[in-house]
Amino acid sequence: MRRTFLFFFLSFAGPLLAGLEWETTFRGMDPKPGEKVYTATFPFRNPTSEIIKITGIQTSCGCTSAKADIKEIPPGGSGSVQVRFDAGNRTGEQVKMAIVRTSDKEKHKLILRVIIPER
Repeated sequence: MRRTFLFFFLSFAGPLLAGLEWETTFRGMDPKPGEKVYTATFPFRNPTSEIIKITGIQTSCGCTSAKADIKEIPPGGSGSVQVRFDAGNRTGEQVKMAIVRTSDKEKHKLILRVIIPER
């Protein structure tokens, strides 16, 4: 009896306890010559039966910004976060991060990696 209940609970608890599902949380970019601004899109979906709200997005530095195209994701809904990195005069490997906080108390780390050649 105990095993049956545990199996039943685990079978249904996973989707109920999960938060946003991301297509990917890492993007690597190959810059074009002379390019100084890089934008990566991170698609997500809400597989839960509850509305999930994006409560904030924090980036790793002032040269990086991030914006969600939707702040309140209904059950089964989807959207994306765009992370924008302004390289300025930087060269070499650049790894930038955006942390997305949601109403389900989860933190989602999105990573953008760009290798900028010497100019």
